Amino acid sequence: MNILFLGGDKRYKLMMEDLAQNENIYQIGFKDVITKESNIEDINLSDFDVVLFPITGLSNNLEIKTEQGLIKLPEKIFDNINDDTLFFTGLKTNKLLKLIPASQLISFLDDKEVEDVNNNLTVDGTLDDISHVKNNSVCILGYGTLGKELYLKLKESGNNTYVISRPKELIIKDNVTEFYHLNDENICKVFKLVDVVINTIPYNIIPEEALKYQYVPYILDIASAPYGVNQEIIKKYKHVKYHLYPGIPSKFAPEEASKILLKSLKNKLM
Repeated sequence: MNILFLGGDKRYKLMMEDLAQNENIYQIGFKDVITKESNIEDINLSDFDVVLFPITGLSNNLEIKTEQGLIKLPEKIFDNINDDTLFFTGLKTNKLLKLIPASQLISFLDDKEVEDVNNNLTVDGTLDDISHVKNNSVCILGYGTLGKELYLKLKESGNNTYVISRPKELIIKDNVTEFYHLNDENICKVFKLVDVVINTIPYNIIPEEALKYQYVPYILDIASAPYGVNQEIIKKYKHVKYHLYPGIPSKFAPEEASKILLKSLKNKLM
């Protein structure tokens, strides 16, 4: 079987090492791996049985995240797609949905076991990160599956935990007492009350006004691009302790994270 890894992180590198024992592995964007490095200009996707995009998917301008930085894919490689090729990703980005037939595009995150392990590792990595700073009071921006898991763990640990989000009905159901609706005014208000802010929302929702105060809490941004704060704006505020930490499983526990992805991939190919 011919398998192409189009970028990715350490999770994919570990997967390649395992798969290379029995399959023909090709890759773009990795260093120091025992596989065949492909020339991006010569790639013909129809030559492969399986193609893996990064967990973060494919951006609107055809960029993929790789170990060697962002790489832009030529649009022509999508012109001739074999009907039998399977494409794997994490996020089914808008660009992928436009370029790849839905019947051939598989998200690892649709696998409940992958989602659970990914969330658990992300929560553990997040709590490990904020353990190095004062964290008696914490604000979580966003209350999706990940935000909820973080909230429950923080409350269990005795932290005074605030939530700023939109889905009020879910928050009420979970008895979240310190809830604020998502808007600039509330973000600025809560920033003055807490030690740590954890952002899980993949949009620039942190207003610049919240960064201007003399006191700004430690900001841990674990969301996908374009992240919780504009990256050009944050550079202006040197007094702000800001840690951009997306893709935590690949950094905090890459071996465990890669094993569950490999298991999911093999199950889909059986």
